[in-house]
Amino acid sequence: MDDYTHIPVLLDEITTALNPKPGVGFRAIDCTLNCTAGHGSVLLEKSSPDGKLLGIDKDKNNEKIAKIHETLREYAPKGLHDKSIELLRTAIQEFPNNYDLLGSLAHVLSQKAHGLADGEEKKKLQDESIAILERIIADAPGQHYGTLQGLAFEYSKAGNKEKAKETANKLPNMHLTSSVILSRILDGEERFKTLKYNITQFSDLLNMEYSMLARSKYKDQPDKQIILYKKAITVFEILCENKDYGFYNERLSSLYNLICNSYLALKDFANALDALNNAANYAIAFDSPEAFETNTSFEHTSIIFEREPSDNNIMSYSRTANFNSSHEMLEDLKDAKFDAVRNDAKFKEITANLEKYAKVYE
Repeated sequence: MDDYTHIPVLLDEITTALNPKPGVGFRAIDCTLNCTAGHGSVLLEKSSPDGKLLGIDKDKNNEKIAKIHETLREYAPKGLHDKSIELLRTAIQEFPNNYDLLGSLAHVLSQKAHGLADGEEKKKLQDESIAILERIIADAPGQHYGTLQGLAFEYSKAGNKEKAKETANKLPNMHLTSSVILSRILDGEERFKTLKYNITQFSDLLNMEYSMLARSKYKDQPDKQIILYKKAITVFEILCENKDYGFYNERLSSLYNLICNSYLALKDFANALDALNNAANYAIAFDSPEAFETNTSFEHTSIIFEREPSDNNIMSYSRTANFNSSHEMLEDLKDAKFDAVRNDAKFKEITANLEKYAKVYE
């Protein structure tokens, strides 16, 4: 609009407080300068001719950074790590002290490293990720629980278990988290929302603990692994009683794949194929265009969610490689462990279904 006039708020109060005048070396910073420079122009006028003003259009910077994160959210579910890294490196040249961008770069470097075999390139990516996270903890103000978490994982992946333990021990235990405390002290809708959030988060945690226990303590006992993996599946079945699993479809696919592997180890091929079929169905449900490729939130109907969309952030949908779950399953089906069932009609049907949805992202 050509007749737009910006009226700066609290102009008199700010001018009185700063008391700009010539001859005293007046200096000021205006972080919301924009095109009108309402406060800044008055301060310069009153401190002329030797007053100086550093103008920063913070709002435009925030808009630019928001667009960067929006692009990252488009890249993340497709595993386009090289594009994300290039985007972030360019952005950090412009905003070298933006810790959100630095943290995102550390995360994407870690994601790319996770998909690589051990070697010099993987180590280089891990080392850079660690260096960035260490810098954030050293330089950025405030608490750094998320950064400490990421750093503990990176130390562990790099083989530095002592550093990983030392870093992890700086974090509070689960009973001291804000979410747990808030669920005890809030009232009304705030409390209900916190309780639902805690249930979903602890369910996710319980699922991962079952899986890690199966793969560590019982790694050579497939019969006990199956029991634990089924317990992990039950957690999601309790959470989503209407079976609209949304993002959890990928988790369920992974669990049924693990069950399939355990049945194969026991040479129970019929149950292995049943588990593999379930894994494929959940992978396909996750890879459907309206859910995964467009990166939209899932809408649940369970009593816990009550049609609230699932959290849809870069971490939740970030992939370690540039292909979807169906493609990943197809690649895994080439493994020799499936030779005993490869000619089975059910195996061929599973393969054909996955081929319809498999996709590699460019």
